[in-house]
Amino acid sequence: MVGSVRVRRLVREDFDILTAGRDELDIRGSKATSSWLAEERRTNAFLAAATVGGISANDTRLAEFIYDNPSIETNRARRIGVEKLTFLGPSSIYA
Repeated sequence: MVGSVRVRRLVREDFDILTAGRDELDIRGSKATSSWLAEERRTNAFLAAATVGGISANDTRLAEFIYDNPSIETNRARRIGVEKLTFLGPSSIYA
């Protein structure tokens, strides 16, 4: 939701936008993420991805949240030249 709003705004301002959905790219620190970012050669990135759920999910999937979300945040963007990474995520992703 937040990501799609950000994309629409940047498109209106005539930025060159690249996106990848969860079905296209696993961004939990995988080598595929590094390859994708390296090929695209971007210096700025907005990251609006997280493993999220409601109150029930926070109770039943806590380990998944704790594993996935820091992995998403600490992807290899810095090592391949992304100078500015903005992570957008709710506090509930840490249950």
